[in-house]
Amino acid sequence: MTVNINKNKFNLILKLGEFKNILDLYRNVDVKVGVVNRAYSQSDVVWKSQITTATKNKKIESLQKEINDITDELDEFNAITDITI
Repeated sequence: MTVNINKNKFNLILKLGEFKNILDLYRNVDVKVGVVNRAYSQSDVVWKSQITTATKNKKIESLQKEINDITDELDEFNAITDITI
């Protein structure tokens, strides 16, 4: 059995995986800002995030839209493509 995925579907699958990994990364980014008092008389910790919560949420929203678009395209391709053996 030989299956040839045409129309750059293989690249879309790779792109989908990359976007999902980046999305996971952004979801786990800590955006704390300010001084945090630690227990047991330890010195305070100053947090400063490289991105704001708003920027993080916009990135997550944008990536999720890209993931949904690619998934829709692949679903459509799978629905209309028959593989003969």
